[in-house]
Amino acid sequence: MKPTSRLASLLMLAVLATPCAALAAEGTSSAKPDKEEKDSEVILRYGVALSHMTVVPDGMTPGLLNPPAEAEISYYSDVPGDRIWLALRAGYPTGVGQPTFGGTLGTVFGGGKFRLLGGVELNFQSLFTDNPAAQSVLHNANVAAVAKVRRLLTGDSKIEIEVKAVFQFDSTIANFEGLETVTRPNTAWIIKPTFTLALGPIMGMAQYGFFVAPEVAIASKDFAITVPSRLVSRPMLGAGIGLGGLEIWLKMAWVLNMGDGVEHVYRVPYLSLDDYALAPTFGSLELQWRI
Repeated sequence: MKPTSRLASLLMLAVLATPCAALAAEGTSSAKPDKEEKDSEVILRYGVALSHMTVVPDGMTPGLLNPPAEAEISYYSDVPGDRIWLALRAGYPTGVGQPTFGGTLGTVFGGGKFRLLGGVELNFQSLFTDNPAAQSVLHNANVAAVAKVRRLLTGDSKIEIEVKAVFQFDSTIANFEGLETVTRPNTAWIIKPTFTLALGPIMGMAQYGFFVAPEVAIASKDFAITVPSRLVSRPMLGAGIGLGGLEIWLKMAWVLNMGDGVEHVYRVPYLSLDDYALAPTFGSLELQWRI
């Protein structure tokens, strides 16, 4: 990673460190948490690209980059002796037309109105060999270290900051007569502060995500080039309604400062909706059911 991108990531971490430390100090200063809690959710999401990039890597079409439909089951508990955070996901990117899988395993600190969740996330985008995107950067896997700081406010209102370091494996993007061309990305950073407001059954959310999209080396036997890192942002707004244990959300996001479309795909080829940034504008419908 170049010094400029390293500085950008350090600056963002420094900016976020102050509220994280404040939330942690407030949460850990209480002698006794408000209550211990277990929470299980089933989440269904369906994403729709509202606009497409005009320039994409050779062999791809903009439609291949459409966002996915996803199902997720998550569970976390801050009960002593059972402090676990677990999530399992399956997705179906409508453009690629083949399933993807992921999961998170971690632990929970704090309790009551404050929680810190930390864990490891795995995502697999392994495509069948006859898929048009099978020999592309979309055919990959990544592992991430993830932490969430969550502060509950009045009712169901809350502030949350997620920080994720993504380590993506190499991808083969061409193979001509046995001569492979591969991509080797550096570590990506994703930082997403989110505010959720609940006024009775009516809810709203605002998120401003930062993607420190990494430097990517593209190499073959005869050549090597580098795609420079870039700071990409993804603001998101949402409106929802709560019906008992069921929440229904409509969300819309904009991906800003993408730069060159080909380079952007190499930097952030994520087909999970949570980190999706492959369309300039996209929306999603989400159903969240607490069980």
